[in-house]
Amino acid sequence: MSWYSIANEEVNLTIQEVMKENHGDLHAEGVTITALIARSEEGPALKVGGREALGCIRVTKLTERTLGLGDALMILDGESMVAWSSKRLQAVIDHELRHLMLAKNKKTGQIQRDDEGRPKLRIRPHDFEFGWFARTAELYGEESYEVSQAREIVAASWVQLLLPGLEIDPDPTGLAAYSGTPELKKGLSRREQIRALANDDDTEDSDNFEDDVDLVRDAAFKAHKERKELREKVAGGRQSTAALSAKAKPKRASKKASTVSA
Repeated sequence: MSWYSIANEEVNLTIQEVMKENHGDLHAEGVTITALIARSEEGPALKVGGREALGCIRVTKLTERTLGLGDALMILDGESMVAWSSKRLQAVIDHELRHLMLAKNKKTGQIQRDDEGRPKLRIRPHDFEFGWFARTAELYGEESYEVSQAREIVAASWVQLLLPGLEIDPDPTGLAAYSGTPELKKGLSRREQIRALANDDDTEDSDNFEDDVDLVRDAAFKAHKERKELREKVAGGRQSTAALSAKAKPKRASKKASTVSA
């Protein structure tokens, strides 16, 4: 069970500073924020949509504003906040303030106001929302919403902005390394493709699809690791896709040869 306390002066000052620096329109209209700190003895102190959250914000009702609350109510997770740096606190506050937008008349563009003369606010949704199930992606691959959206994200230019320094691998699963195999040229279903890749010469035949997926995943991540090492060695050099795939694909033939010689 959670309980709440009024935010201290440091938090309230940070809210004002972040609003002034990053949200000039809200600051110019004198938008006020009432901040609370949530704490809990057991489990997450704050949840949004059933998920643990660092903070949340909502527009207050006219009756609440009449009683003295701010134009919006911000709640921060007090259990997590004890470990935050000042920069982290600013980032969480900025995220919550980013949800607030001034309500304007569609025809005149003027800011709408309530009966107390306060500017009306609306909630801005996130720029990006994700709701994925790993099992669905595992079963249906490219046909699943999870994988298709993930590929769109990786291909988007803003990924490098949000994740600076991240090396984007266009084939994070390693399955593309097998794109030239006969099995994948026969137009098989994804389930049949996975079975074909898993049940080859150096793996035991399996009637369990989940086991097949695990086998391919292990080989795929091994291939991914080998490709990464190869890219580091060539240091900026370019190789053809075919050559790179050949280097990345697990060397089953050599493994057999070593077994025979032993």
